[in-house]
Amino acid sequence: MKYPFIIFILIVSQVLHGCKANTDTPEDVVKKIETYLSQGKCEEVLSLCTEKGNFKESVEGTIELGCSPYEAKIDSVICKVNNETATCNCYEERELIFITTFWDLVKEDNKWLIDNLNHDYDITLKDNNDIDESEPNERNFD
Repeated sequence: MKYPFIIFILIVSQVLHGCKANTDTPEDVVKKIETYLSQGKCEEVLSLCTEKGNFKESVEGTIELGCSPYEAKIDSVICKVNNETATCNCYEERELIFITTFWDLVKEDNKWLIDNLNHDYDITLKDNNDIDESEPNERNFD
């Protein structure tokens, strides 16, 4: 009588663990991507890319060039989700600049993945005497 109960508990715990594994939001995925890139961990980035989008090819090119780490601090990530797609703006601070990157994500097999990085960045140079504290530009979601 003990064994069926133990097997039942093991099965339930595996199912619950599997459900928890795919709970990343689009914001979480963008933060992971940006963090991995800044740490020079491009191999990890590949697991969060779609096969068909432009971003996987960009990461493969970065890996060929050495995937060098850099200093970055994510200020915020704002996403607009529409069913199985999301568009995100990531605002981050690097050594000499503020940068906004624009990401397109898709949901595949219940997991959010980066499909495209739009290459029209919004970059503002830091002025050491007068750092602009205003809100960065946002991509128009309309």
